[in-house]
Amino acid sequence: MREDLYEAVRATVRNTPVDTLKPEDARLLTKIELDFRRNGLHLPKEQRDRIKELKQRHSDLKIEFQRNLNQESSTVKFTREELEGMDEDFLGGLKKETGDDGVERFILTMKYPGIVFMGFSKNGSTRNLAHEPDKLNTG
Repeated sequence: MREDLYEAVRATVRNTPVDTLKPEDARLLTKIELDFRRNGLHLPKEQRDRIKELKQRHSDLKIEFQRNLNQESSTVKFTREELEGMDEDFLGGLKKETGDDGVERFILTMKYPGIVFMGFSKNGSTRNLAHEPDKLNTG
């Protein structure tokens, strides 16, 4: 982070009367200073270093999460009734299988577009099951 730029912006904010600026310029200057502050440049160096460490950790965790999500290959099987409320186009795009019991089940993954059903399915117990993988009929 550029402390020199932050100091220059801060000095400009302190030394420039607001009434001498056009409204859009005043807003831009205020937003730029706010962005610097949100990044911790107004804090002591030790705290800025800690923020930098936390941001790096956050970035690493996001990358790890995405990698894990991409490697996830489990599936979940639901009947048409369990997927009540889902669009026919959505259901038509899913793989299907007929179990030994003769019931047709739709196969969903925990990736897009399969994961979409959690927000749109009218069946609350189906949505809840998706959050409890140990109770799912995975295959």
